[in-house]
Amino acid sequence: PVYVTTDTDAPLIEKGSAYTWVSLVDGYVKDPSAFTCPTASKEEAVRVKSSLGGSIDLTYGMYAPLGGEPKDQIDNPDQVVLLGETDNMSADRTYDPFPFKDSAGNVVPFDAFVLGFDDSNLLPTTKSRFITRLAFPDSDQGVFAKKGHARHREGIHVLSVSGRLRTIHPDMAQFRDSADNVNPLWTVPKTRKFRN
Repeated sequence: PVYVTTDTDAPLIEKGSAYTWVSLVDGYVKDPSAFTCPTASKEEAVRVKSSLGGSIDLTYGMYAPLGGEPKDQIDNPDQVVLLGETDNMSADRTYDPFPFKDSAGNVVPFDAFVLGFDDSNLLPTTKSRFITRLAFPDSDQGVFAKKGHARHREGIHVLSVSGRLRTIHPDMAQFRDSADNVNPLWTVPKTRKFRN
C-alpha cells in the first residue's frame, strides 16, 4: 500500500510523521538515508514513520495506482514508473494542485510520498493531464517544458516497476496528451479503473 489513510483518504499523521510505503519496507534497507535524495532540502522531504521506531525523511513518492498491485498486472514493467523524486507541499514551486485534506477541510502537511494526478490523488479521472509532486522546480503553474528545471541537471531519477533506474525530463510529467493518449510511463494497472 502507498499509505495508511484516514476517513477522507488523507494520510494518517501521528506525532508529525505519516504512515507510508516506507514504513513497511525501511527495515529491509541498511541505510535509511537511501530514502532521501542527497541534493534535496529539508523542506522538500516528508517525515514518515519508521518500522524501527522514530521517523525518517523521504523524498521519493510511489505512483499511486500501483499501490498493492502485483507486478504481473503491469504492462511493460520496464517502462512504468513505480517511484520518483518528489517535493513536499509545492516546495521549490513544484506542481501540486490537489493537496490532501483532513475531515475539517484543512490541508495536511505531508503529501510527497505519493505521485498523484492534477485532479485526484489515487486514480486518474477522464480529465487528468499531469502527474503531481515530481521534483521539477518552477512547474507550479502546470508548465512542463522539456528543458525545464529539474532537481538534477539531467532530470529526476525514477525507478520502474521492474527495478530499472531511469532519468525523466519535465515534459514526461504529462499523463495524457491532447489526443487523449496516456503516457506509457504512467500506465494504470489492468485491475484499476479511471474515476469519472
